[in-house]
Amino acid sequence: MITALSYLGVRSDKTDDWRAFAGLNLGMQVLDRGGKNTAFRMDNQAQRLIVSDEPGDTLAYLGWEVAQKEDMDILAAKLEAAGHKVVQANKALANRRYVEDLIYCHDPAGN
Repeated sequence: MITALSYLGVRSDKTDDWRAFAGLNLGMQVLDRGGKNTAFRMDNQAQRLIVSDEPGDTLAYLGWEVAQKEDMDILAAKLEAAGHKVVQANKALANRRYVEDLIYCHDPAGN
């Protein structure tokens, strides 16, 4: 099943504040990916925190890590059985998140 929280994304037009907070206060490496996103890392993963320069100041998404593809399939079936529509993401989204494969659904808050 889920082994870790792999990354999280937020929407905020306060990107300079996020750079100071994550970069200076938390010691994360700032990765400017161009466009509207600024990413931060703290270990060998491609990114752990992604800030999208958009109004809202809210959580946008969470990326959960699983050990193997079968675990993702089991999780998808469990979510579907609980009434959550699960979508298989396209390769472009998986590439932007630096993962091999990706499913998503909306949480109770609509994220």
